[in-house]
Amino acid sequence: SHFEAFIGQHRFMFVLFAILSVIMKFVSDYISSRTLTFAFPLCYILLGILLAFGIVLSPAVTEGASSTVFLVILFSIPLVITDLPARVSIFMISAGAIYILSFFLNKTSSLYERDILSVVFLLGVSIVTGFYVQEVKIRQLILLRKVERERDTDGLTRLLSKEAGTRDIKEFMQHNPAMPATFVIFDLDNFKGINDTYGHMFGDVVLAMIGSALRQVFRENDIVMRFGGDEFVIFLPGVGNEQNARAS
Repeated sequence: SHFEAFIGQHRFMFVLFAILSVIMKFVSDYISSRTLTFAFPLCYILLGILLAFGIVLSPAVTEGASSTVFLVILFSIPLVITDLPARVSIFMISAGAIYILSFFLNKTSSLYERDILSVVFLLGVSIVTGFYVQEVKIRQLILLRKVERERDTDGLTRLLSKEAGTRDIKEFMQHNPAMPATFVIFDLDNFKGINDTYGHMFGDVVLAMIGSALRQVFRENDIVMRFGGDEFVIFLPGVGNEQNARAS
């Protein structure tokens, strides 16, 4: 048919599309690791498109031979996506079921049975591999999250460090140039006297108590950081005047 001839003539384009899509997937994985969120819905949409091409190419182009395009894509899913293992497995099983139904009427019984065995075998291997791969990836993301949190947190007050707070304020101002905000700087009166009189260990306890109080008082989206020594900086997004600052 004209449809089959069109696919056969443009197979290279489809292969190129698949390669570019996998590259895009790796880029989205990099973004996911930086923002520390699991698989974006875009990843599933992208893989769904790839699998759809595999389903179309396999029955339409290789009616007289075993399918390979879809099987290769199916096997590679656990390697190119990061999400909960059960969710990835459900996605692969659903894709396999749709694939089997798609070529039920297109192939001879022997090829149909052979493709069913191939799909079932690769699904089993992919699911087992996927559970291991996804667990490793998720552990890596959690570990990365912990490392970044410790890097950005002042060890004594458990507030943001100077570097992290400064970075977050700059990012907010770059992305929200028109939004009002309040910038507060303060230090502790006579803190040097506390250190001189009671010792630095007692001074550290005071700083830790101040940090705990600040975390409880301010909103979750406020940027609260220890600027250095007994100096603290608080950045209040969306607060444009003193009255709103007091209300916040």
